[in-house]
Amino acid sequence: VTITGEIYVRNDHFARRNIEGMLAEKGFIGKVVPFMETIFYADHSLINDYTERDVTFFQKIYFKMKTYFQSKYDHQVKDIFKDCGFYEPEYIDVGAVMKSSRHLVSPFLRGEVPTTTGSAIHSIVDSACGVISIGPFACLPSRMVESLLKPNMNLEHKEKEDGVTPITTELKKQGVTNLPFLPIESDGNPFTQVVQAQFEVFCLQAKRMHERMQLAKGRIKKNMVN
Repeated sequence: VTITGEIYVRNDHFARRNIEGMLAEKGFIGKVVPFMETIFYADHSLINDYTERDVTFFQKIYFKMKTYFQSKYDHQVKDIFKDCGFYEPEYIDVGAVMKSSRHLVSPFLRGEVPTTTGSAIHSIVDSACGVISIGPFACLPSRMVESLLKPNMNLEHKEKEDGVTPITTELKKQGVTNLPFLPIESDGNPFTQVVQAQFEVFCLQAKRMHERMQLAKGRIKKNMVN
């Protein structure tokens, strides 16, 4: 399950209220979107003129080189841990994330709305069977993400953003439409009973989605063999 959302909340264990531990009790692995995505996003915005700042040609070259080496080190470090057998690396690709949210929100709307929306759509089905977006209480960007994803977190929009893939085709054959998504607002206090009930429903939906994804992957593998 991908855990995305407002950067300071999703990267603070206290603010998350150990939601990854709650997922583990249900049999899920929670993958928190890394802090470094924000660094990549800042460079990406400067390179593509998404900011009000006038970026010169030579500055763009600098940021492109910076991004290249950041990505290189990101791969190197994660590949080291990959060999231990307990870690499945996910490399940061801000370009793909921004592409996944381009029809829902303008890249010129700077901040976490395009990246949170994009990371949710980009990861669902491909590497996750569900997405949790967590943010501070009454945070406007978090509520914008919720309003954007609630009606659009479905297989039709997934194909619209990332294209038709064998797994989405197989899931459509199974009658899959909506994809598991849960927005959470956190103020550091224990989750309310309403949030806990929503979490239970989300886990049931994610479990069902995981089973359907496994079935779809099995059929794809069988078709490839045949």
